[in-house]
Amino acid sequence: SIKMGTSKVVAFWIFCFVCVTVSFSICPHSGVVRKASDKSTWPSGFSINNKNITLDFPILLDLETPRLVGLTIVSGGRLIFSPTASLAKLVTDYVRIESGGSLEIGSEDCPFEGQAEILLTGRRGSYQSVDGEKYISVHSGGSLEIHGQPKISWTKLSKTVSSGGNVHTISVVDDVSSWSNGDQLVLASTDFDLNQAEVVTVEKCRGKSCNVRGNLKFSHFGDVDSGVDMRGEVGLLSRNIIIQGEMEESCYGDQLCNEYDFDTFGGHIIAREGFRAFKVENAEFTKLGQQGIVGRYPLHWHMAGDLTPGTSYVRSNSIHHTLQRCVTCHGSFGCNIENNVAFESLGHCYFMEDGVERGTVMRDNLGLNTRKGSMIPSDSDPATFWITHPDSFITRNTAGGSEGKGFWFLQASLPTGESGELQSSGAKHFFDKDELFLTKLGNISGNTVHSSNFGFFFDAVLLPDQGASGQNKGRFSPVQDPKNPKSEKLTTNISDITCYKAKQTCIWMHLEKGDYENIRVADAGEGMFVHETSHVTNSLFVGESEKNFGVPNRRVNKKMWHRSLPNGRASFGFRNYVNPTKLENSVFRSFQDSDARYVRAIGVRRSGPRSTFTGASNVSFVSTPFEGRMGEGKRMDRQFLYYDWSGSVSGSPDSYIVKNFPHLLSARCLTMPEWGPLSVCPHHYISLPTKGQGESIALIRTDIPDKQFTPAEKDNMVYLSTDHTYIISFKKKFPVKKGRRPKLPLVAMGVDKSTSMILGICLPLGSVFTIRNNRKVDSFEELRNTENGDSYYHDTTSGIAFLKLKGTYARQLGETHPCGEGRAACLEKRFIFTNIGEDENADCTQRDGVLEKYQDAPLDSNGAIRKQNEVPRSLFK
Repeated sequence: SIKMGTSKVVAFWIFCFVCVTVSFSICPHSGVVRKASDKSTWPSGFSINNKNITLDFPILLDLETPRLVGLTIVSGGRLIFSPTASLAKLVTDYVRIESGGSLEIGSEDCPFEGQAEILLTGRRGSYQSVDGEKYISVHSGGSLEIHGQPKISWTKLSKTVSSGGNVHTISVVDDVSSWSNGDQLVLASTDFDLNQAEVVTVEKCRGKSCNVRGNLKFSHFGDVDSGVDMRGEVGLLSRNIIIQGEMEESCYGDQLCNEYDFDTFGGHIIAREGFRAFKVENAEFTKLGQQGIVGRYPLHWHMAGDLTPGTSYVRSNSIHHTLQRCVTCHGSFGCNIENNVAFESLGHCYFMEDGVERGTVMRDNLGLNTRKGSMIPSDSDPATFWITHPDSFITRNTAGGSEGKGFWFLQASLPTGESGELQSSGAKHFFDKDELFLTKLGNISGNTVHSSNFGFFFDAVLLPDQGASGQNKGRFSPVQDPKNPKSEKLTTNISDITCYKAKQTCIWMHLEKGDYENIRVADAGEGMFVHETSHVTNSLFVGESEKNFGVPNRRVNKKMWHRSLPNGRASFGFRNYVNPTKLENSVFRSFQDSDARYVRAIGVRRSGPRSTFTGASNVSFVSTPFEGRMGEGKRMDRQFLYYDWSGSVSGSPDSYIVKNFPHLLSARCLTMPEWGPLSVCPHHYISLPTKGQGESIALIRTDIPDKQFTPAEKDNMVYLSTDHTYIISFKKKFPVKKGRRPKLPLVAMGVDKSTSMILGICLPLGSVFTIRNNRKVDSFEELRNTENGDSYYHDTTSGIAFLKLKGTYARQLGETHPCGEGRAACLEKRFIFTNIGEDENADCTQRDGVLEKYQDAPLDSNGAIRKQNEVPRSLFK
């Protein structure tokens, strides 16, 4: 007899169990007795020739079916495609997979090695069902398993492929030996024009090289140019499993034939709540999607709720020439979309529908040639990646050609679409009003975008009709607890974004407290624009790449320019808006004017009350002349302020670049006509918000009383040099807050420890007041000489209150918010009136002798800034 110890017996049975499990999990066709090609194996009453089949038993599909009206797979039914048939093909108007039923083409452990096809047939309007027409639907308890032959989905060129000729050798960065003779590949555009993407056919691939056939009209760039990776993508379009719609030769019937001259009624695949499995990989999908019909997309999780991990994914597929979207996550949480290739689609491509789709993962996907659609209003400005919930993980993807945007990140105030209807009815609750604007971002780093109008775009609000507003108006500002708006504000870290060949703006960000690192942009109308408080470091901005010239697309001086150009006649590498922004440890390369364009490395779209420490530190310029470093438009009415922290822009550390307004300049400033109406000054500046009163203000600096300044409309501040004294008058009615005790609050922003200055406020004659927490002194000289910042002097004869502004805040290096920690650098002076003059006139420019009484001598030129030719050059090799 054979004796075995207990441990050996247990091990033996575990081994047996594993063997049995493997035998059942590997190769779904194994052991299936009934075959579509063998009538003798069919159960009584069944025929593959029936027009409408209900399948309740396993059968191996090893032939091409006749044209079926429909196939319903119910409990016990399994349609398994045979890998040994020359072609296993299902031709049907629809497939409906119900509870306990499954359609299986290979498995995770046994990829399908044969040839399989599903052709979805039918014309629009032939019948009605809950799933529409021309579909594969997976209902609760049903399973769809599609596992094609694994092949690398996409790679990048390692050498440029030249145009012309019909036979080419392409070199790529990955081993593509899995690509076979006859496979079709798409070479992405590497220029501004997405229409330069081209399809070729493989003859033979070995290692990292392929011989291909195809008449290439355009070159496809394959190099890292000027430090920016511009190697064009190569995507695989062919697979051994193909699912497609049967199409008519032209548009017909109740379609959008006034917009499209081709049939836009393809097939669609939908997975509903409660499905058992929805696993789709290594397959080809084409002629799918139904333009203009809600919910009819090539691959679609539909209102499936929380997805059980491991039960579904869409990965490593070739999705091309689709008629509405590419992959859609709708009302489902945890959609997994990885390593797919999408090429030539209508409307948003990788799509999150209602704005509720938290936990979505999109990783390593390629999207090319996203074109305008008509399903929802925003489809007219399509995005290859349309991301509508912040709790998403969108990483290592590439958007390589869109008629709109490459990536578009936006949020809704409330759920939209079907999810919105469910929430408004009380049936479900997805999120509170405006909660998404406060929700932490998952991860949106590591993405690449090119050949679009806008590249990486974070802005706008998703509207109830799924259109998009113009801007989000600063609403996206994530906090620790999105249900508590007053909880701690979070910093969002975004890194490793590459963008090139954007006709307008490569990277447009409208989110509060953004921290950006390793941003690399080139060849754009505008490299990067940030709207809110931002910090950008260790990044590279290229005005014009050295080698990727593209195809000339514009005439200059009646001749075609030697390279392709973005839109417009002016380009900037980096610009910000009114909020605090610091740019540091970054490089600007090749920003130089030409007959074609005005080109500047750094610009400011607009300065604002909080811009006093917006600026740059330790930036360097390569192949960029001095005049190419900074630029400001010719418009003279708006104020401009930019802090050169380290002197790496102007050559003068701790200096400001300002607009040439007399009240900001002195003999110590250096005019910079090559930058526009700008000068570099050694003064420090503070900001005084005007709270909508700007157009009524008359600002006088006491050393130049004949120079009066009034802020432009919507310039809600005045900047003041701390080395000068100013008097503010009001040309209109005195802007006091009426009440039992009328008040005039003033706030001075950016008053640091080194700041000490006097500011005069013109008051109605006869006014009686106090200033909260400040003491009154007896003379202007006493005020000037006092060391305290809590003093004021009232000249009752002239009608001016002079305030001493003296800072105590020790600002940390790199700190850009003007108020600093605890608002210590924002000084509030609150006038409290017991009496206001009879006529409330507060315009001291109209009072005889007042301005002359306080006139100062101008500053001399001691310590003036001198032009420096040499500024630190290179941080990046």
